[in-house]
Amino acid sequence: MTKKSIMFFGWLFYPKIGGAETILLNQARELVKRGYKVSVLTSVLNDEVEKEEKIFGIKVFRRKYVDPRSQQNESIIRNDVIKILNQEKPDIFHFHNGSYPSGGSDKSIGVKTILFIYKTIKEYGIPMVEHAHNAQLKNPETTKPLRDLEWDYLICVSDFVRKEWKKLGTKAKKIKVVYNGIDADKFVIAQKSQIMDKIKKNGKVVLFSPARLFSLTTGQLNKQKNLALVFEALELLIKEKTNEFVLVSISNEVYGGEVKRKAKEKMEKMIKEKGLEGKVELIPVIDPDEMPQYYAGCDIVCVPALYETFGLMYLEAMAAGKVVIASNTGGPKEFIVDGENGYFVDPENAIKLATLLKTLINDQKLRERIGKNAAKDAKKYSVKLMVDKIIEIYKEIE
Repeated sequence: MTKKSIMFFGWLFYPKIGGAETILLNQARELVKRGYKVSVLTSVLNDEVEKEEKIFGIKVFRRKYVDPRSQQNESIIRNDVIKILNQEKPDIFHFHNGSYPSGGSDKSIGVKTILFIYKTIKEYGIPMVEHAHNAQLKNPETTKPLRDLEWDYLICVSDFVRKEWKKLGTKAKKIKVVYNGIDADKFVIAQKSQIMDKIKKNGKVVLFSPARLFSLTTGQLNKQKNLALVFEALELLIKEKTNEFVLVSISNEVYGGEVKRKAKEKMEKMIKEKGLEGKVELIPVIDPDEMPQYYAGCDIVCVPALYETFGLMYLEAMAAGKVVIASNTGGPKEFIVDGENGYFVDPENAIKLATLLKTLINDQKLRERIGKNAAKDAKKYSVKLMVDKIIEIYKEIE
C-alpha cells in the first residue's frame, strides 16, 4: 500500500475516553506501530487552549471548533483545516462518529462543523471514511445531512449499526462492518488496581460499571447506560438481605464547576434513597491503559444499557474473564451468547436483573465458568484484526 499518512477526526481524544475514543486511540497506535504517519483533529481539553502535541507517536491538533457545542464561523474552520491538510498531507481522512455529533442537546451545531470540514477536504480530493459507532437512533432528521454525504466508505462497528443506517438511507459509496478490537492479552495478565484490590479485600463480590454515572454536560443521570435500573435492582437485593456486594462506578471527578456539584448532590441523594450507603464506591475517570487493572479487580460488569451499538466495555470485561450483563438489544447480541459467555436482561425489568445478580453473587463456580468462556471468545476480536480490515478498506479507495 502506498498510502502512509492517515488523519483522523474525533470529537474527543485521549485523555478524554469513551468507547469510540478508545477504538480511535487503539487504531491510531496500531497504525503508528506499522509505520504510518498518523494525526488526529479533535477538541481542546479542559483548559480550552488550542495546541498541537504528540501522544504515542500521534500528532494531535486540538481545536475549539471541534467542540460540538461551540458555534464557529465557516471561514475559521476552513482556513485552519487547509493549514492542517497542507502540513500533514493525509492520504486518507478517517472520521470517527463524524456523522453523529457528541455532547450537548443541539446536534445541529456539530452537524454544521462536519459539513464545513467535509467540504474543505472534498476540495482537496482526499478520500474520506466515516467510522460509525452510532446507529442514528436519536435526532435522525438533524443528522440526515451527514448521512447524505458521499462518504467514500462507511465503516459500521456492528451489523446492528449497518442495518439501522440502511433503514434510514445513506449515500456512502461502500459499506462494511468491522468489529471493534482489543488487545486481549492486556486484560489477561493485568493485576488488580490498588483501588480495586482494597475494595476486593472486604470479601464482597465486586460489581463494576465502567460507565459514567452522570452526564458531563448536564449533570443528569446517564439514561443510556440505564444505571437507574442497576440501582433499583441493588435496592431489591438489600431488601432481600443479599448484602455481599459492592458496586464500583465512575464519578465525574476530573470535571469541575456546577456540573460536578450537581452530579455529586444527585449521586449522594440517590444512594441514600436506595439504602445503598456503603454499597457504592465512586472512582475518577480511568486512563484507558489502566482499565485492565479495574476489570481484573471485579467479578461482574453490569451495564444494562438501553442500547449499545457495539459495547466495547463488555468485550474488555470478557477478555479479563469476567461475567458481563448487558441488555438484549443492539450490538452486544453479536458476540454475547446468553448463559454461555455472559447474560442479557430486559432493560426495563429490575426484578429479573436483581434475580440474576443474586444468583451470580451466590455462585462463584458459575461466575468462573461463564468468565472462562468469555475470555476464550473475546480473543476473536483483536486490534490487529480490526486494523487489518481497515487497511484493506484504505487499499480499496486509494
